[in-house]
Amino acid sequence: MDEWAHWRAELAALQQWEGSMVQARGTLHGLEMERASVLVPLGDLEQAIEVLSDGIGRWALPNSTASQGARAHAYPYLAPLYGDRRFQALIKPRG
Repeated sequence: MDEWAHWRAELAALQQWEGSMVQARGTLHGLEMERASVLVPLGDLEQAIEVLSDGIGRWALPNSTASQGARAHAYPYLAPLYGDRRFQALIKPRG
C-alpha cells in the first residue's frame, strides 16, 4: 500500500469511527487533533485548520498555553501547521 493510500484509509477509518462516536456519545469532543493529524499528511491543511478552529470554538480543545501548546506539538503530523499564523493564533493563550 502506498503512503497516500495508507492515509486515505486512515481518514476513512477515522470518519467511520467519528460517525460511531456521534451515534454513541452525541459528540466528537476531543477528536479534532486526531482528525487534523490525518488531514495534514494528506495535504489538506485548510481542512485541518478548520477542524482545529471548530474544536476550539466548541471548547473541545484545551484552552491554556501549557496544555494546548504542548498537546499541539505532541502531534508530529501537525508540524506543517506550526508556521501558519492561523495555527499559532489557535494555540495562543486566551484571556
